[in-house]
Amino acid sequence: MNELIDWAFKNDYKIAWGNISHLTDSYSDFNQQSASGEFNDIQKRIFQSWGSFHQLKDSEMKNIILIAVSTSGKTRKIIFDCDGTKISTLLPPWYSYNEEDQCIQAIETELSTVLKKYDYTIKKLVGPYKYLSAKLGLGKYGRNNLIYIEGLGSYVRIAGFVTNAELIPHSYPEQKINNLILEKCEKCGICKKQCPTQAIGENKFLLHVDRCLSYHSELLNAGSDFDRYAEQDCLVGCLRCQETCPYNNDFIAIGDTSYVTMNQEETKYIIGEHISDHRLIDSKLKEKFDYIGLIRHRKYIIRNLRIHLTNK
Repeated sequence: MNELIDWAFKNDYKIAWGNISHLTDSYSDFNQQSASGEFNDIQKRIFQSWGSFHQLKDSEMKNIILIAVSTSGKTRKIIFDCDGTKISTLLPPWYSYNEEDQCIQAIETELSTVLKKYDYTIKKLVGPYKYLSAKLGLGKYGRNNLIYIEGLGSYVRIAGFVTNAELIPHSYPEQKINNLILEKCEKCGICKKQCPTQAIGENKFLLHVDRCLSYHSELLNAGSDFDRYAEQDCLVGCLRCQETCPYNNDFIAIGDTSYVTMNQEETKYIIGEHISDHRLIDSKLKEKFDYIGLIRHRKYIIRNLRIHLTNK
């Protein structure tokens, strides 16, 4: 459908679609990997959270549509005033949940409008976005297990939908399982050398997620690897493998106008110092965390900042 391609081009989106049988194939592939012991407990939980790909049971749905949006330049700066010393931290764009929700909702509304003219409907996709992106030819895996899309690098947000629309496969050729990986990654290994926790393997492109700093930054238990590596700039998550990746050279950007500043009282309150009007401060902090889309993960952000400032 040329109208979909024109719509995506007009909005600077990258788009791919394919038969819903790809969802069946991915479930089979993931189930086999899980059964063979390739998944650790974390990856098994993620796999199970997809609900056995319940959308496969919806006989009306015929195709998958994936849309990629650039997040380059949308890394947030969060500045903390610690007794007059300004400490700058970074928030990767995929942790800006408010913006992500708004972005996905806008895409869903626009896509629905395009397809509604033909009496087609869409539903949000539940499943492995990265894997399906690679299978449909929208992008390819890097050694760091992230999806790289031509013209966007790995700084992307992907929206996925299933639809009852009868769509003819378009320009992206379907990819075989052994052709899902960037050729440039085969002999590179820079991201592996730069990873502080050795989460990127030598001979496989499936991440050691239990070692990944992004994973540990979202844990509240004491003694995690985040405690050891909190000197990095990210308050949550990690950008090391993406910032050092040669493929991303043209897409690395930090938005200099999108930031939040925590004043001295707010910073003291976060790190546990006594503040006289703590209820007012707590209320203001909630507003700021909500503004940057982190209110749902406030607890581990506060934990991370305390460790971060202690290490500084």
